Amino acid sequence: MYGACFAQLAMITDIYARKNDFHEPIPYVLDDGNSYKKDIVEAKVTLASRLPSLKTIEFCSDTSLCALQAADVVTWSVRRQLAGRFPSGFEPLQRLFDEHHLDLKYKEEWMVGVADSMRKAEGSERG
Repeated sequence: MYGACFAQLAMITDIYARKNDFHEPIPYVLDDGNSYKKDIVEAKVTLASRLPSLKTIEFCSDTSLCALQAADVVTWSVRRQLAGRFPSGFEPLQRLFDEHHLDLKYKEEWMVGVADSMRKAEGSERG
């Protein structure tokens, strides 16, 4: 499912980029310590053949790339926002969710459909 979520993100990014006349290849950098790295590596094969905007998917340590540390803060903040509670002292992070923040509502069956499509595509590419 993690690979399907990443695939969904990459597809939405591709659509948004084209709608805004951005045609440069898009690189992705993810945390090397991610326990779902295998899912992303598997999704990469399928995405590379379907998304012309996809440049690379690389993995790096968040100790050597501070942008990944910032991504961790944003991810944590999203979880707190969804839970409806920021711990005392962290309330300023709520300002991350301004008019530029895209919060897409989705139905679980959509993600199941994306995951099924990824599995089928991977199966057909393997043989």
